[in-house]
Amino acid sequence: DVIALRSVDLAVESGETVAVLGPSGAGKSTLLWLLAGLRRPSAGRIYLAGRDLTGLSNRELDQLRAGEIGVVLQNPARNLLPYLGVRDNVTFAQRATSWRGKAARRYADELLDAVGLDRVGSTRAGRLSGGEQQRLAVAVALANRPRVLLVDEPTSQLDHESSQRVIELLVRAAADYATAVIAVTHDERVSVALSRTVT
Repeated sequence: DVIALRSVDLAVESGETVAVLGPSGAGKSTLLWLLAGLRRPSAGRIYLAGRDLTGLSNRELDQLRAGEIGVVLQNPARNLLPYLGVRDNVTFAQRATSWRGKAARRYADELLDAVGLDRVGSTRAGRLSGGEQQRLAVAVALANRPRVLLVDEPTSQLDHESSQRVIELLVRAAADYATAVIAVTHDERVSVALSRTVT
């Protein structure tokens, strides 16, 4: 057995932003997968708002991710439905929310505007560039106003301007919706903007 993480003790409050830094192979992405319930720990406990994720069934974890946890994986295409349009990807991610209709569409448009994709709303996600897919993945992860947002290298494929848009959106999600944001990153701008850094 390979022990990817040992003696990790991390508490993140609502509205708090955290950057996780470390060399390749240190277990940063593994930590995000565990927090998202995409992998189960061999020991220890993970709590979200008092609920022990380690005791939930796969179905319950799926429901939790749909409603309360936003996830952006390192390969952004894994977050998207390539056959759907850009706007449809965001609205599909809103299916677990209680709000529908104009309010949901308005928020989807706000997210697309924030990441600079408002003009390509009908373009299929599979036809976007890597950087555009990365920005769309962030918008999709925020579509349900999650309690927790987990992002893995959110700016790795972005130019300076696009990176700044994404960073501002992460900070705004924490401030406006009390979303706890945990980002694995090698980008110093992300770690500075998210202020609390864990190594």
